[in-house]
Amino acid sequence: VPEGSFIVRAHTAMSNLFSCLWFNEVDRFTPRDQLSFAYTYLKLRKMNPEKPFYLHMFKV
Repeated sequence: VPEGSFIVRAHTAMSNLFSCLWFNEVDRFTPRDQLSFAYTYLKLRKMNPEKPFYLHMFKV
């Protein structure tokens, strides 16, 4: 990530939970964020199948 980069996203309960779970996966297991991102996304979808979660963080 270049210096000075920032992420714009909607801070919802689901996106905050996703960030927390994703950080825990990266911290505990692997620095490969591509693998942990997909794993965390699928895990969150299985835990909350009735709640909408947008990968783009904003409705498109």
